[in-house]
Amino acid sequence: MRNNIEKNQYIWQRRVMGVMILALAPLSILFGLIGWKYNPEGWWHSISDTYYANSQMVMAFIISVSSFFFCTYAGYDWRDRVVNLMSGIGLLGLLLFPCHNEGLAAVGTRVGLFNLPIELSGIIHTCFALLAFLGFFINEMFLFTLGGNEISPGKKKRNMIYRICACTVIVACILLVLKNFVNMPANTTWIAEIIVLTGCGVAWLVKGEALKFLND
Repeated sequence: MRNNIEKNQYIWQRRVMGVMILALAPLSILFGLIGWKYNPEGWWHSISDTYYANSQMVMAFIISVSSFFFCTYAGYDWRDRVVNLMSGIGLLGLLLFPCHNEGLAAVGTRVGLFNLPIELSGIIHTCFALLAFLGFFINEMFLFTLGGNEISPGKKKRNMIYRICACTVIVACILLVLKNFVNMPANTTWIAEIIVLTGCGVAWLVKGEALKFLND
């Protein structure tokens, strides 16, 4: 009985994480469009930039709740605990240290809980983003794909999806690196973030048994 209750709690928690992650990008841009003329320049260049837009409360709420779930998710063993703490701390750091924003940098703005110069805050923000991305990748590529000696047909399909989702992190990182050397659209960061979040959200929904046709 207790094992069933714990399993249901894990399934519920995984589905919530999947939904929250998938909702972050569309809700950030949607609520940012409300009163958009009051937003700073470049607020739509990335999800992180919406911190300075009208959608700040929505963006901050989703990230903080997602961070809470990652930090409190125990998983199966210490590996799950460590990796999900990486993701949770990474997401929390995104809020504590807001990103660099073109529309505010010219006035030497200080931002975030620690009132840091926006340029320095942006560097720290990037480091926390990489930490969150690394946690996503390890989860999807190595931990979600673990299983017993005999792998069912459903598990094989799920593992394939997990690995595809993990590859979204690599694709996003390639885009972000290319942006520094090649002339790319201003919202390239936004596109890369959506790719990562879509992969992560789908992986957690599959892990949460939300897609019934993939379950055993």
